[in-house]
Amino acid sequence: MGSMLLATVVTIAVLSFPTPFQMIASDPPNVWVTHVPFIWLPTVLVPAALLGHLLTLRQLRKTAAGA
Repeated sequence: MGSMLLATVVTIAVLSFPTPFQMIASDPPNVWVTHVPFIWLPTVLVPAALLGHLLTLRQLRKTAAGA
């Protein structure tokens, strides 16, 4: 469930980027995430959550293979 929620958040974030393929737009644009301390969300916390999920899934697979 956590991996699905993380994938949903990342998908919404990518579709909200101000790029040519932007699908979700708001007026005024959300630029608060580009200011400190919120910049830590996409640059550190999301990759850390992804790494934590991947390590947990790897450990579960290793445990299941040994059992």
